[in-house]
Amino acid sequence: MLALGERVAGLAVEFLQLLNVQCDGRAPGGGLLGRRRAAPENADRLYKHGGFLLDDENGAQCARRDSFGKIGISTLTYKTLIMFQRRRIGHLTLRQLEIFEAVARMESVSRAAEALHLTQPAVSLQMKSLAEAVGQALTEPAGRRIRLTQAGRDLAETCRELAAVWSRYEARLDDVAALRHGRLRIAVVTTAKYFLPKALGLFVQAHPGIEVELEVQNREGVLARLKERLDDMCVMSAPPPDPEIDAEPFLDNPLVVLAPRAYRVPMHATLKDLARERFLLREPGSGTRMAIDEHLARERVTLPNRMTVGSNEAIKYAVAGGLGLAILSRRSLSEDDLAEIKVLDVRGFPIEREWFVVRWRDQHLSAAAKAFHRHLLDFAAGLRGAPAAHPAPVTRRRAPAAR
Repeated sequence: MLALGERVAGLAVEFLQLLNVQCDGRAPGGGLLGRRRAAPENADRLYKHGGFLLDDENGAQCARRDSFGKIGISTLTYKTLIMFQRRRIGHLTLRQLEIFEAVARMESVSRAAEALHLTQPAVSLQMKSLAEAVGQALTEPAGRRIRLTQAGRDLAETCRELAAVWSRYEARLDDVAALRHGRLRIAVVTTAKYFLPKALGLFVQAHPGIEVELEVQNREGVLARLKERLDDMCVMSAPPPDPEIDAEPFLDNPLVVLAPRAYRVPMHATLKDLARERFLLREPGSGTRMAIDEHLARERVTLPNRMTVGSNEAIKYAVAGGLGLAILSRRSLSEDDLAEIKVLDVRGFPIEREWFVVRWRDQHLSAAAKAFHRHLLDFAAGLRGAPAAHPAPVTRRRAPAAR
């Protein structure tokens, strides 16, 4: 609630700035202290007319005018707005501004009345009260329609600015409410299971009301879910080459050569030097296998003695048992794994790859998905030993083009 109060206070500052009031700080009661930039000549009349009291730079002079001075905003609720005081303007209500905005947009009192489900005399009365408060005509006849005067155009622009500020406030309220309850659906490839669940665990601890659905599948399974738009986002290392898909890199994914602890590798060995060894590789179509095949083609190396194994865990057990060498993601290795297998120092390795958050470009993210996206970037920054990823944005790029 304290964070929400801070957001509300920030929005109140935006309102004051729109009204040409400079906000200086917080009042003792938790509100805000405002200062008008120039003392209005009709301060006495304004004070009697009601509204907030503004502390002018000419403090002593204003003090003689019934302490025309301090403004305090103690509350700003979801369905009420502050009444504000400005030179010729007394109390205004949201309803008056809503009526004026409709009249200005439709250029017709009768059409505005119909749209707002009010009688035409009621709309005319509110428009008259508003013009009297401003002290200038806001509209003028233009045939069967009406048009705005300069004062009316200025007020219409102010209404749009106020509406934008209020919309931001409502959006923040919705986000806060959604993070108390909501659902997050994520699909990840199998290799991501070594770090993604920990990130999810920390997120759920911070937002216990959010229900999480995590699907761990091979790349083909994740691509099928992506095609059917079953998830808020997917995590993989080889995003599909589709311009309608947004692939955002967030974490490095180095591929390394693995061997049993007792294996002796020649100094300055290359992959070609190891080509006679048996290599245990993931199945064709997996992100890891695609990266390995691209590297082999680029280096013009053939691995004649290869074995396909369907999971990273099985590959690590096979390497530890002396069945052969392997190429896997460094992030799939735990401290326990490194007690039985080791990473070889091979020229051209590691193969530098990246993890991507993948989703459709036109896909709307829920508040829970947006919050987890931010959390994941910060979590990844922690794994890299870098500062938190926010507020600095992560570079986004399109999925690679088809070859």
